[in-house]
Order: sequence, then structure tokens, then C-alpha cells
Amino acid sequence: MKKPYPVRIEPLSPETLAAASALNLAIFENEPMDVDYPPLWFKASLDPQRYAKEYAQTKTKYVQYYVARGPLSEKVIGTVGLYVLTSDPNDVCWLGWFCVAEASRGKGIGSALLAFSIAQARTLGKKRLKLYTSDESGEADAQRLYERYGFKIIKKEQTPGKKYTAI
Repeated sequence: MKKPYPVRIEPLSPETLAAASALNLAIFENEPMDVDYPPLWFKASLDPQRYAKEYAQTKTKYVQYYVARGPLSEKVIGTVGLYVLTSDPNDVCWLGWFCVAEASRGKGIGSALLAFSIAQARTLGKKRLKLYTSDESGEADAQRLYERYGFKIIKKEQTPGKKYTAI
């Protein structure tokens, strides 16, 4: 049996903010004007009062992000977040900005982050965890990971220039 890669998962902090933002921007296509721009929401999760306008505009009532760090350095090698919308039923939580640095993939870090997120959602009293993902070929590994953890496709939507699948 393959020994799991040791990873530390901790809440996003002001010290890890820049590295987490850079990692997400390297992996996901985002524009600063996007309503869900990762650096904006990473900052908003650290200071909800300062970003009350963004919370209200997006009907977001809770956001918490986490980073994964490797055993030999302080480098951020993954991110994941949980958020709740005001329109959600009480038992629903969303997974947000889940990613692992390309050089760190295939070591179980994504599994560790996903298992951690599921446990955190349960701690919040949530029974259902949802996410948006792309059905592009580059997302195949992520899709398999989601399926191993029991996620199912419940709806498909097409947005301009991209296809996304809500699971």
C-alpha cells in the first residue's frame, strides 16, 4: 500500500493569502471583475465586515478557505473552501476553489483536502456538499476524485464559452 503524502491543512491566513491567490490564478481562468474572483473571496473570508457589500451582492452568508502545505516547506500546494448562500437549504454547503498545484498532484493531496472539506461541512451541520466544476478533459482527474467521494451530477449548465457541471 502506498504511504500517503503528509500534508498540513490549515485555515487561510494573511500569511498564506498571496500564495493561495497565486495558486488559484495559475490553475483557474479568472478575471478581476468576476464576481467569484479567488483573491477577492480569499480576502473577504478573512475580513467579512470589510467585504459585507460583496457578501450581500452574492447572497453569501459564510465563507472559509483552507490551504494545504507540504511536509518540507511552508509552500501552499493546495486550496479549498466552504461557503453557504442565503438561498441554500440549511443542510447545504458548497465547495469552492478546490485545487492542487500541478507539481504536487497524484500524491493524495486532493483526497486529503476533499476528505477534510467533507468533515468540515459536517462540523457545520451540513449534510450535502455541492460544487461547480468543468466537464473539460483537463478536469477528468478531479471528476474521478469527486465520484470516488460519492458526488453525483445533478445539473448541467452552459455558460458563454465554457461548460460547467454542478455536482
